[in-house]
Amino acid sequence: MDLLDRAAIIWGVGIAVALGIVCLWVAPLLGLDAASMLIGLVLGLAVAAGYLIARVLEPIEKGIAGLNDGSLAEGHPLRAQCQQLLEDARAGKALVETLSDSADKNAISAAEVSYAADQVKKRLDRQVEETAQMADYAGKITESVRESSEQATNAATMALQNREVSVEGRQALVSAIESVRIVHQQSGENLSLIQALNEKSTKIQGVTSTIQGIAEQTNLLALNAAIEAARAGDQGRGFAVVADEVRQLAGRTAQATSEVAETLEEIQGDTSLIVARIEDLARSVEQGLTSVESVGAQLDLIRDQSDRVQQQVARIAEIDQANEQSLEQVFSVIESVRDHIAESDSSVASLADQAATLMELAENANAAFALNSSQSYHRSFFDQARAGAAQIGELFEQAIEQGKLSESALFEKKREPIPNTSPQQYSSAFDRFTDQVLPAVQESIKNSHDAIVFSIACAPDGYVPTHNRDFAHPPTGNPEVDLVKSRSKRLFNDRTGIRCGSHTQDMLLQTYRRDTGEIMHDLSVPIFVNGKHWGGFRIGYRPSGH
Repeated sequence: MDLLDRAAIIWGVGIAVALGIVCLWVAPLLGLDAASMLIGLVLGLAVAAGYLIARVLEPIEKGIAGLNDGSLAEGHPLRAQCQQLLEDARAGKALVETLSDSADKNAISAAEVSYAADQVKKRLDRQVEETAQMADYAGKITESVRESSEQATNAATMALQNREVSVEGRQALVSAIESVRIVHQQSGENLSLIQALNEKSTKIQGVTSTIQGIAEQTNLLALNAAIEAARAGDQGRGFAVVADEVRQLAGRTAQATSEVAETLEEIQGDTSLIVARIEDLARSVEQGLTSVESVGAQLDLIRDQSDRVQQQVARIAEIDQANEQSLEQVFSVIESVRDHIAESDSSVASLADQAATLMELAENANAAFALNSSQSYHRSFFDQARAGAAQIGELFEQAIEQGKLSESALFEKKREPIPNTSPQQYSSAFDRFTDQVLPAVQESIKNSHDAIVFSIACAPDGYVPTHNRDFAHPPTGNPEVDLVKSRSKRLFNDRTGIRCGSHTQDMLLQTYRRDTGEIMHDLSVPIFVNGKHWGGFRIGYRPSGH
């Protein structure tokens, strides 16, 4: 291919890329989706192809034919056109370099936008979840306040009922106090009567004692009279009869008096017992009266407290009702905010998808420049990645051929979690072998350019069996340290990592923000072992100027 052919190709590619970038920037402003942008790119390529045929290839063919047969004289117009094409080719080369630099910057900007959109979506997802929890909590609080309001109303009703009961109890207690006082008064009166009766019984006992004494004296007199009558003989016989009757009467009187005395003694004993019991009863009634009066005072206090409780509970019920209304309004606002955030989350999700599509298109444009322009910033990294992938493929093939590693083990997809590692690390059927052979290849490429951060082989599932030495330290148990320093044997199955090992394109150029926070270009090429796709070789490097 001579200089004119190269100039035509570079010029056509420059026009196609320029039209494609215009489509990338104009389509979002017009609200077009990714499909529309792709259509714009296709149209740009078609226009570029037409331009190549009409404006470049045809004049070149004529000029070459004229130069070959000698018909293209010094002053021939085609000679001037060919010279103009050479100048255009130089300008096209400069344009391609400018567009390559712009595509690189666009890819970085698209990665920033995609990362920002992802972060916003994550925050919105958390806000949606937190708002949903808030709405749930607000609903529960509203229900609790509603129940509290109902309970406060019931408590106010019960307090009012208790007050009424206490008032009724106070009235009944007043009646009981009055009855007790009457009983106490009657007990005192009965005690006085019994004491008076006891005194009269004592007097009667004295009278009976006197009567008994008289009866005894009468009996003695009758006895003396009978003796004298006996001495008198017949003359005293009548007197003896009288004396005998008097003696008998005195005996009966003494007997009756004795019985009365015994009865009075029993009455006095019973009266004394009754007096003692009435005195005990009086003391008990007096104590009961004091206790009942104390209960009355407590009932008065309970009534007053019931009044205050009823007022406070009624106030609480009013406040609960007001809180219930306020919480219902807050709940309504939270639900509205949740709906708005959910809508925003949906919009941001769509924006994130569009940003990812834009980033992928920018990456494709960047990759096209890297593949077709030797002046591209990415070309040297592509050449190194391709050489590294070929070298690793040969090492794997030699190991299989020499029996150091079986093909089934190399392609084994089972990963065993390594205990006590965070982030989680995994062992595989081939990681011990890769720990022996990959560092020589990977470290050589990593140290070849200051911009290179890592160069690693990865399986289709994103598994990196052996990382670079700077990032392959033994786990410390500190997740923050191990996230950066212990990255061997990990699954990098995010969008970037999973694509690096699973694609079979000539080159995949991705631009993204790492989990460590830095912007990174990630260029990967496939690794083939005996014609079978094993994974990919990744080179991560900083953007130009970083």
